[in-house]
Amino acid sequence: MSISFSIKCCAALLVLMTRPAPAADVEAGSAAAPADDGGLLAAAPLPALADKLALYGQFVGDWDVRITNYPQHGAPTVRQGEWNFRWALEGRAIQDAFIVPARGARGQHGAGVKESYGTTLRYYDPQRDEWHITYIDPVYAAQWQMLAHRRGDEIVQDGRNPDGTPMRWIFFDIRPQSFRWRAEVQDGPGKTWRKEQEFFATRKASQG
Repeated sequence: MSISFSIKCCAALLVLMTRPAPAADVEAGSAAAPADDGGLLAAAPLPALADKLALYGQFVGDWDVRITNYPQHGAPTVRQGEWNFRWALEGRAIQDAFIVPARGARGQHGAGVKESYGTTLRYYDPQRDEWHITYIDPVYAAQWQMLAHRRGDEIVQDGRNPDGTPMRWIFFDIRPQSFRWRAEVQDGPGKTWRKEQEFFATRKASQG
C-alpha cells in the first residue's frame, strides 16, 4: 500500500469515525457500519485474518483518554480527549480518530491552545507477519509511518519522527475496559529513550 493511498483512505474515513459505536457490537469486538458508508467501514474483522486482527481489534469502540505530556524542559501537562476505533476496508484494517480535546470541549480553551484531530490506519500484512501503521494529524500538517509487532504483553509501533529521530509508540497494561499508551523518542548523547507522552484510556461507560 502506498503512502498516498493510505492518506486518501484515512481522510475518507475520518468523518465516519466519530459516530458512536453501538454498545452491543463493541462488546462483541466489532462496530456496526453506517448503512451508506460507501464500503469504507466494516461490521467485523475479515474472517480469514480474525485471529491476527484481534491485536488491534480489541480496541474497537469509544474511549475517554487522559493525556499527559512530558516536555523535555518544564513540568508535565494533562489534557482530556477521546479515541474512537472502528473496523474498516472490508474488515482488513482498523482506523481510529484521536481528538483532543474531546468534541464537546473543542474551542473552549482559548486561541493559544493547540488542538489535535488525527487519524490512524492500521492493517495487517500476513506475508511479513507485521502491522503497517499510518498516522496523520492535519492540525500539525504531520504524518508518521510505523511498523508494529506484539512484544510480550505490549504492542510496539516503531518508526521515525518527521525530523528523522527514532520513535516508538507502545500500547501496554491492556485490559478489557482500559489500556495505557506511551510515546518515546530516542535522543541525547547516549541515544536513550525519553518518554514524551502517556495516555490512560477507559472504555466509555455506555459500551458496558
